[in-house]
Amino acid sequence: MMDQPALDDRRRRGPVPQAPPETERRFIEIKIDGKAVSVEEGSTILDAAKKLAKRSLLVEEFIAREAGRGCIRREAFTRELREIKLHGHCHQKSLASLTPTVKALELPLNYKVKLIPSGCCGMAGSFGYEEEHYDLSVQVAELVLMPAVRAAPADVLIAAPGTSCRHQIKDCTGRIAQHPAEILHDALV
Repeated sequence: MMDQPALDDRRRRGPVPQAPPETERRFIEIKIDGKAVSVEEGSTILDAAKKLAKRSLLVEEFIAREAGRGCIRREAFTRELREIKLHGHCHQKSLASLTPTVKALELPLNYKVKLIPSGCCGMAGSFGYEEEHYDLSVQVAELVLMPAVRAAPADVLIAAPGTSCRHQIKDCTGRIAQHPAEILHDALV
């Protein structure tokens, strides 16, 4: 049995359009990491993954998109003046872009973001937690990221979307880096 919000949503959307019989195609529903994806029968798991990927966003991409649509407004945030130093996650830098993160973090009118020109924080997921890689992990972190964090005044916010990046920053500098969503949450009025 369907729960009430799902039932209400289905009613709002109305009946599902039906394809004319001569072009009728059969679809199946598969799950990828708990997400249901409807794919044409005979499609491969790769086809389904590509379909799901087209509908997937990083939270910063979603926030920037919704702000661009007018669904999130600058007036919802503080007007306090803040500087944010942003370290981008390797995954994000290689597969997406930091532009949506900057746009999201600059939703509060007087928030200014400066990118830290760093590469990897040194963690590379769990790599830096492994005893045999610890020294190398810290060496990588000390190339650019950690000196930049240490040089930032105490009132400057440090933003890092990556979980392991935030841990590495705390472990190497004692500074608390926040996920961009945390910074935006704290800026709501």
